[in-house]
Amino acid sequence: DSLRSDTIKGYAKAAIKLFLLRDFPAPFDLGDTNSMAATILNNYEEQEDIASQRLPLDDLIFAQILQISSTSDFLSRECCISDIIILSRYTGFRLSEYGQKSHSKIELHKLPDGRSIIKAITTQDLAFTTGDGTQLTTFDPENIQHVVRLTVTFRIQKNRRNGEKKDILPDSNNPEMCPVRAALRLAQRAQELGQLQSNPCAIYQYKGNMTYVTGKDMSSFLQNMATKAYPGMPKSKIKRFAKKSLSLLRHRYLVKKKVVGTGNKIDIKSFCTGTTIDVIGNNNSIKILNGGLIEGLKIFIRTSNATYEQCCAN
Repeated sequence: DSLRSDTIKGYAKAAIKLFLLRDFPAPFDLGDTNSMAATILNNYEEQEDIASQRLPLDDLIFAQILQISSTSDFLSRECCISDIIILSRYTGFRLSEYGQKSHSKIELHKLPDGRSIIKAITTQDLAFTTGDGTQLTTFDPENIQHVVRLTVTFRIQKNRRNGEKKDILPDSNNPEMCPVRAALRLAQRAQELGQLQSNPCAIYQYKGNMTYVTGKDMSSFLQNMATKAYPGMPKSKIKRFAKKSLSLLRHRYLVKKKVVGTGNKIDIKSFCTGTTIDVIGNNNSIKILNGGLIEGLKIFIRTSNATYEQCCAN
């Protein structure tokens, strides 16, 4: 795939910053519409192929995903990919963060010091914290009732926030779409297939062999689900559901809640990473359950006489 215009613009801004940090004049000015760089970039944006933009997954496609995962073998490709997709609603995984280029070879990232580390998440990067503060060491499905928080560690990221951690809470109201349950199934599947906890956990069984999920696997699966959800959809549009669709999921499902009025009691206990609560009005009370362990939670109180409390859920 060719680079998107936003990506090129990001590279250009980084180049400008690098020059300025070393006391050199900027090589070009993107704000100058008459400059060659700005002209090229603007032309690229105008000519960018809109049809190649990836589509996010909607509710009808998710219904197909849940249906096929419920009827497939636990160790199958369908179940594994379904769990990745469900978890991606909260993480927005890129391919390199969960998958490989080959079914049998692990992709490595070389660090500046010469060391090489695994790119994709491993079972060790999925920390399941129980109510007593301990972490699961085995991944049997009945253990889900004890889990109060999942912490996902991103090894290598495009934004270079390597090692970033995100806390995700269980969605007990929607168990079939619960990201913590999906992550636990990924860990359980890897455990049953004999995978080391230090190796990628996005794996499935194919013809008796342990197989890594690839971008082709993901794109093929998503396009199959889209075809089932929309039988009459043109193939040109079906192809827009691809591995990059996962990185759009988190933006679609981030909770942005606006509370307007007086005397509201707001209990926050199941919102995901990145939740934004906008409180407008007087005499509102806000209570954060589970000790407030929601990374990236933002609360804007545009009000007076508001109370704010953190406590542990019963």
